[in-house]
Amino acid sequence: MFIKDKDFYKRVLMIAVPITLQSLITFAINMMDTVMVGQLGEIPLSAVSISGQIFFVTTILCFGISGGGAVLTSQYWGKNDKESVSKTLSLILKINIIMGIIVMLLSIMIPGTLLRLYNNDARVIDEGISYLRTAALMYPLFCITTGIAIIFRTVSQIKISVIANCAAFVLNVFFNWVLIFGYLGMPKLGLRGAAIATVIARFVECIIMVSYLLFKDKKIKFKISQLFKFDKLIFKQYLKSGINILISDAILVAGLTSLTMILGRLGPEMIAANSICSIVIQLSTITISGIGNSGLVIIGNTIGEGNIEKAKKLSKKFLVISIITGIIAAVIISLTKHIAVDFYNVGQTTKEIAYKLMDGAAFIVIFQVPSVVLTKGILRGGGDTKFLLLADVIFLWILSIPLGMIAAFWLKLSPALIYICLKSDEIIKSIWCTFRMFGNKWIKDVTTA
Repeated sequence: MFIKDKDFYKRVLMIAVPITLQSLITFAINMMDTVMVGQLGEIPLSAVSISGQIFFVTTILCFGISGGGAVLTSQYWGKNDKESVSKTLSLILKINIIMGIIVMLLSIMIPGTLLRLYNNDARVIDEGISYLRTAALMYPLFCITTGIAIIFRTVSQIKISVIANCAAFVLNVFFNWVLIFGYLGMPKLGLRGAAIATVIARFVECIIMVSYLLFKDKKIKFKISQLFKFDKLIFKQYLKSGINILISDAILVAGLTSLTMILGRLGPEMIAANSICSIVIQLSTITISGIGNSGLVIIGNTIGEGNIEKAKKLSKKFLVISIITGIIAAVIISLTKHIAVDFYNVGQTTKEIAYKLMDGAAFIVIFQVPSVVLTKGILRGGGDTKFLLLADVIFLWILSIPLGMIAAFWLKLSPALIYICLKSDEIIKSIWCTFRMFGNKWIKDVTTA
């Protein structure tokens, strides 16, 4: 079952490798931003870190909106219903554009209010406002790009996203170098230069994706006129299944924001250490996105084809792959923590906190990888969105957040134990969702009105 199915592994690799490459490029962009700004000191690094939380929230919401559409399009593609795929993409783009504009306006008008949700250090807030007001221009661009990229994944159209990400990476690094430090005759703009570089990179990335969608794509055959049309049936199906993913991810964002707020109240050293730790965790778990998305696409396509028994067998293979990946990720975090942390120009206190955070991360990631693959891949591809909404709400808000607050503010535990408490929902979700997968209730055809 796990060894002889060469076609399965070939298909997984065809989907997972490009998506993993995308994740690697995104990681590289974030890492270079952190490394370059980190040369300016801990306060600028903390400012970019908390400003990045606005981007993180937007990313999760954007993934929630687009992921809800992906559940539909993965099954539509299995039915070879290209017209419904195109109509679903139109709906996703409209919602994403509206959200991107809202986030942009909030970031320009009340940046200080947003940043104070994560930190109360006046120096960090002042630096962050300068960065966020400029970086705000990239949010609508990013939302459009993400919507197209996620729907493209469900029809195995992934290469163009990798090309667009590569272009964004090169431009971001180049303009960071020029504008942060004032090379090639340009003024030394510091954090504001980093924000301008990000906007330029996202603009080019968006132009590449939109141009390909409208003029080169042969699968979806999307027309710009569809943005001005409203399909009631598609909207009804989205509300029935996809909206659960949006609500789930919105609740998840609120929860993760609360976790960041807890860490932010522990001082700028903890913020900087968490920023460094996050980079290492992203690198060690870089394959999660690829495995999870290949699970969503393959399981969704298989259910769309009407082959339920095959979907059950494939889900077990994905679970085994995720467990092995989680163990490997834990080893990578443990082995690379000193090398990664010592690369940054931060104080010894920050480094010690980062080491301890990564000890906690190495334990949690063993459960986190199966949890993500199950919730964002297998069960989501199966259309079990109501169950996933329940799982995200219960364990994050009833377990992780209260436990994290007690560990941080009452018991004053070590950073490693605080991190484990804040991420304890991943442990429970990985177990609970595994039992769910071995049943039959998670498989649903969401394309029927």
